[in-house]
Amino acid sequence: MLERMHKHVARAEVRRRWFSSEPLGFGRGEVPDQVVLEPSCCRTIPNVWLDGLTGITGRGLGRRPWRRAARSDPGGAARASSCRAHPGRRPVSQGYSGAWKLEREVQPMGFRGAIFDVDGVLVDSPHERAWRQALRELMEGEWCDLRPRTTYTPGRFTREVYQAVVAGKPRLDGARAALEYFGVPDAAERAHAYGERKQQILERLIDAGEFHAFPDALGFALAVRQAGCLLAAASSSKNARQFLARIRLDVFARERGLPYGFVRDGLSLEDLFDADLSGRDVPRGKPDPMIFLLSARELGLEPRECFVVEDAASGVQAAKAGGMAALGVARLHDQALLEEAGADLVVTSLDQVAVNALAQGRLRRASVR
Repeated sequence: MLERMHKHVARAEVRRRWFSSEPLGFGRGEVPDQVVLEPSCCRTIPNVWLDGLTGITGRGLGRRPWRRAARSDPGGAARASSCRAHPGRRPVSQGYSGAWKLEREVQPMGFRGAIFDVDGVLVDSPHERAWRQALRELMEGEWCDLRPRTTYTPGRFTREVYQAVVAGKPRLDGARAALEYFGVPDAAERAHAYGERKQQILERLIDAGEFHAFPDALGFALAVRQAGCLLAAASSSKNARQFLARIRLDVFARERGLPYGFVRDGLSLEDLFDADLSGRDVPRGKPDPMIFLLSARELGLEPRECFVVEDAASGVQAAKAGGMAALGVARLHDQALLEEAGADLVVTSLDQVAVNALAQGRLRRASVR
């Protein structure tokens, strides 16, 4: 009983010093003033107290252990190893037998990163047109003898087929998927020729300026940046950067009277992103989550801190497989397809998303006024 009373007295003293901001030193290996979170949170949690009183042993969280900041660093600004607080848990540090933990649980910080697909989300590109035109040219030319053995007709290559079968996939994967859908013999071997023909047509269309940005997407990206989120572009297309570099956000913001202080003269959509993995060669394309996981890593964030904006079912599936929230944009009125893929919220325009809810880690539809 006496020992229990001593523990309660000690805890009361800890809490008193916590709220009075007094340093918490308890003898052996005094508690450092701050534990610093890295890499991008850059927030410090003051007054971490020694939990030897409870006898709890620390094991660290996940793959990234907490470390104590060096006391020699003025203001406790020493960088700890890459780690982040897990909402709802009590983070514990390795490296000390008595274990350290936070007396107060870390509050959820909401979404801190937004990862955007490009084609169909930010830009109305001529990809779909190029895919259809390339297959038509091949079926009317070099592959004309194959056509009777397939289910292909120009009218059957609809927008719905493109969205369900091709959209969001790397070039070779998309080509093979389309050929397999129409029953083209030796689809895997013919996919390279189809993909190359599509690329030639696409480059001609880009040079002719046959694309435009979606105004709702530009406004949403700017608003998300203003809300404090980091941004990444993660398109399977190797042409995405060409689109992003040609879209002027300074002109867009000026025309719509958007007073964002970070918008400078000459700012392009490409400049807005903190990371751009568009077109990067990854071993597995969507619906595998690899490109999104790499994007989160380059932003210095955990997957659960990010949401993904996608218009293709394969992209939504990739986001969910990576442990991220998925915002589906049904520009082709394919809400059911995106919902079936697992999207947390589906909208037909990004104007419909409540940006203020992102701080609470929620994807929510904006109230109708």
